[in-house]
This record gives sequence, C-alpha cells and structure tokens, in this order.
Amino acid sequence: MPGAGRRAFLHERKVAEEYSKLIPKAMKLARIAKSRFPNIITEKHLKIFSERIKGKSIAETSEELSIPLSTLKRYWKTMLNAVSSVDSSLISKIQKLRSRKLSRELVNDRIRKYKREWMRKRRELERECRPFIEDLKSGDPILMQGAIIAIAVRGYRGVNDLLIDLVNHPVYYVSNEAVWALGELRVAKAVPAIISLLRTSSDVNRISTALNALGKIATPEAIEAISRYLLDSNSFVRKCAKNALRLAGNFS
Repeated sequence: MPGAGRRAFLHERKVAEEYSKLIPKAMKLARIAKSRFPNIITEKHLKIFSERIKGKSIAETSEELSIPLSTLKRYWKTMLNAVSSVDSSLISKIQKLRSRKLSRELVNDRIRKYKREWMRKRRELERECRPFIEDLKSGDPILMQGAIIAIAVRGYRGVNDLLIDLVNHPVYYVSNEAVWALGELRVAKAVPAIISLLRTSSDVNRISTALNALGKIATPEAIEAISRYLLDSNSFVRKCAKNALRLAGNFS
C-alpha cells in the first residue's frame, strides 16, 4: 500500500479531515470481512488493521504491538485484500489519500536533498575561496585584483560587502575589478555604490564598466541610472549605456 512504511500522516489537517471520515466505515468493513473469512482473519489482524487505519505507520504499529515488521506487513496486506473484497471503493479512497501524502513527502524529501546538496557545494566553494579571501584582505593591490577575479568567476557571494567597499578603493584597477565582479554576481545592494562612482567619474572606461555592471544587475534603480547616459555628450558613453540596457533587457 502506498506510504505503508512511512511515518504517520494525519498531522496534516486537510488529509486528516478527509481520512477521519473513513475510519469508522473501514472498521465496520473489517468486522464484516472477519465474519466472511473466519479461518483467515484473526483478532490480531483486526488489531493491526485498527492501528494502521488510524494513520499510524508500519514502524509505529510494529513497535506498539511488539510485532516484527515483516509479520505486520503480511497481516496488513491480508486485511486490505479482505476488506477490499467487501468494498473495494473504500480501500481505493484510503489508498488515494495515502498516495497524496506520499507525493507530498517525496517532494519534501527532494527539497531537503537539494538543500543538503546546495549546502555541501557552498561549503566546498567557501573552502576553495579561502585563499582568495585572504588575498582580498591583504592590502596588496595585485593580489586583491587576482582574488576579485577568482571569486567572481567562481560565483562566490560570501564577500559581497567587502567587494562593495572596494568600489571606492584608491587603486584604479582594484576598484574597476570590484565593480565588474559585483555585476557578474548580480549584487543588487551594490547599485547605490556603483551609481555614486558613476556620478563622480569622468573616465570613460570606468563609466563603461559601471554601466555594464548596472545592466547585469538590472534593478529599477540601476536601469534608471543607465538611462541618464543615453544622452551623454560622449558617443562612446551613449553606446555603453545602450549596451547596458540591452543586458538588462530594456533596449532592442
């Protein structure tokens, strides 16, 4: 029976409400089945059926009645077959409810599995990026530049705040790489810092990098900032703004 070996499922209100209506009917049919098959159905069968039909799992019923799992499963199957011979529609309804619960459990199990896998990969990425994080904090611009690139291409987002701080680093290439990395990582909270840099910069290459990063992040605030440069006096800057809007999906 679907879900037979899984935990009790009646803690879910909707399932419980539907299922509880079937319990008295199921027990009535079980007693009819016993009268029809007295040489097959025993009081032990009825006891097992009674506990299982209340929503208890195979493991819980086995422990409570001190019956081996294999024996309990065999008795349970016998009861299902006997009751089905009396009224197969009721057992079908019970199976349907259990199948619905099983489907939910499978989805939840899959979600938990994905989360565990995500956490595992995150820990691995953190370990891989530790040397780069140390370089990022070293104060050596050359090491910092290499670390920013390494972190960004690996998609590691554990040092976003540090990268935002580096947007205003006095060394040009460190600042520029930080802006590029924040765009690659789509760090939305970096937008104000990048816009601030845009407003105070006259270097077209730095403006280009900043516009490109804003286009990749593509928040409403970022798109609004890019749009201001569509009418810039510098044709290269205008072209960069158009490309940035294309990255954001707002320009054909």
